[in-house]
Amino acid sequence: MSKAILYACVVASLITGCKKKPEPAPALKAAPPVASAPKTPEEALREVNNVVLAYAMTSGKKLPPTLEDLVKQGVIRQLPPLPPGRKFVMDPKNGRVEIK
Repeated sequence: MSKAILYACVVASLITGCKKKPEPAPALKAAPPVASAPKTPEEALREVNNVVLAYAMTSGKKLPPTLEDLVKQGVIRQLPPLPPGRKFVMDPKNGRVEIK
């Protein structure tokens, strides 16, 4: 009879040990609001184009009205610095950013 009790205890412990709840998947972390300061205008341009693309993807393919709206909405803290006399210009039709 003691073997039957021992067997029942082992089975019961196996059954209760197998009912672990799966851990939830870790939440996706948002990208930092601003990357490190780019060293060249080309890096700055690539960064701004990536931000516009990410904004469009997360807002259902909708482009920001202006680049300044990305700053106002807190998507990025500020536009990367450019040399004097240069500025970012976004094409409102396709969202492509250029330096003029």
